[in-house]
Amino acid sequence: MGLVGHEVRHVWQWEVIERRIESPGGERAHLTHGYSVYDADNAFKYQNNGLESDARDRAAYVVEGFSE
Repeated sequence: MGLVGHEVRHVWQWEVIERRIESPGGERAHLTHGYSVYDADNAFKYQNNGLESDARDRAAYVVEGFSE
């Protein structure tokens, strides 16, 4: 479930970046910046990118909901 939550969050991020949906928290600028500096070939940058940390947080939230 964590992997699904992680990847679905990336879909949501992209939808916000592309202005297909509006983020209720106004994260578009943060997400757009994360996308502009995304570097999957650099392990340090990848692990510390805002998009990845946001997706990991969402995955933890999803898993937590199934463990109660």
